[in-house]
Amino acid sequence: MPDITLLPAISRFFGITVDELLCAEKLDEEALYRDFETRAEELFRTGERGERHLAVWREAYRQLPNDPRVQEHLMAAYFDADKVKYVKEITELAVLLLRSGDSYFRGQAIRLAAVSHAASRDTQGAEKWASRAGWAMHSRERIEAEFTCGEELLADVRSYAFHTLDGLFYMSVRLAQDGILSRSEGEELLGTVAKIFEEVYKNDGAGFETMRQIFNLHSLAADLSEEEQPARLHLERACGLALKMRGVRAHELKTPLLKGLSVQPAPGDGLETARFMIGDMKTSPAAQRWSGRDWYKEIVRTLEAALES
Repeated sequence: MPDITLLPAISRFFGITVDELLCAEKLDEEALYRDFETRAEELFRTGERGERHLAVWREAYRQLPNDPRVQEHLMAAYFDADKVKYVKEITELAVLLLRSGDSYFRGQAIRLAAVSHAASRDTQGAEKWASRAGWAMHSRERIEAEFTCGEELLADVRSYAFHTLDGLFYMSVRLAQDGILSRSEGEELLGTVAKIFEEVYKNDGAGFETMRQIFNLHSLAADLSEEEQPARLHLERACGLALKMRGVRAHELKTPLLKGLSVQPAPGDGLETARFMIGDMKTSPAAQRWSGRDWYKEIVRTLEAALES
């Protein structure tokens, strides 16, 4: 129990303020951040990724302007709401995050700023931001996995595998829709990536967001398929995933590449993907080809029955 007059000397020794030493201010700010995070996450996971979600992080930034976590969340909220309309705000926050010294925040800043400039038809600006990123082969996790052991090695591999798969999903979808591949090549690409996901996330043990990615791969592959049997298999698999997603609970993955990764439960009633699929089954390219088939009608009936139950 040191004398109170020693507090300044102790603070100087540790290179912190007296308030930080006493933890009062830091604890209050941490509780405030967690409150904003909880409110924003609930909106985000129930599909509200527009102005309401943005308003939460705007208020958080007003109260916690120096917290890089808040800066990153606000930048992402601007991006989700309208990356073209808010390209200036995204860029300003990205510049702040580059100074944080944290590799994750730096990566997020570069990615969102680059894509926002590209969406705004500023190709030069997009390329300038992208040039600040390192190569995938030089990521921190990949390098550390060459010398870490035990739990540290597991964490490095888990992080690298998760983000590699996430990137593979987005790249394959863009490539399949870009027009450089034929329809059959696009279908093969999406089907191959879906198989990779299904092999890694064995027995549909993925979290809600990842399961939705697998759903999208099959759904898009069905749209590209010009043959009935592959289209049917993709849509039946997509339907099965849409219904399984409502049963996703918070859990840790056991699959070796991602062992220990925590995943979140399905938001709301977990049927938002099933609702989306019913609408898509009436308007998609697959609908134009196969909507008269009995198997196609059965998929629609299965989805409708799930929503009515």
